[in-house]
Formats: sequence, structure tokens, C-alpha cells
Amino acid sequence: MNDCETLSIPKLNKRAIIKQILARWLRLAFPAYFIVLFIMFVYLYLGSGPAFSNVVLYNMIDPLKKYWWSIFLFIQNVYPWEL
Repeated sequence: MNDCETLSIPKLNKRAIIKQILARWLRLAFPAYFIVLFIMFVYLYLGSGPAFSNVVLYNMIDPLKKYWWSIFLFIQNVYPWEL
């Protein structure tokens, strides 16, 4: 008997597919949500300089405040931001 013949492939059922989708979503969602929240509320206070606050505010924070929902729904490539 070969090793290939003894390997068993699990059957896909509705519960297994839902479990895989949920695991993928949890793996991708929390880091993305953390980064969005970090940039919106903390990043502005980490730097200094004459142009830092203006650049961060107008190029990062304002677009995130306007289009945060596209990141939370994972459609930021379908619904692009207008900068």
C-alpha cells in the first residue's frame, strides 16, 4: 500500500466552509482594523516637524475619516478613494 492511498482528504461540508471563511476573516480583519484606528487616533501625536501634522492630517487622517467604511467592508479596491 502506498502512502498516497492511505491519505484521507476531509470532505467539504457547509460547516467546514463557514469555519474557513470565518477564520480567514478574523485573520485579516483585526490587523486592518487596528491599523485604521491607530492611524486615525494615535499617529498624529507620534511625529513632529513643520509639515508633519499637515501632511498626516490631509493625506492620511482626513481620507480615513471619510472612507473608513470601505476598509471595514474590505472593498477599498472596488470603491477607490478620491485624493
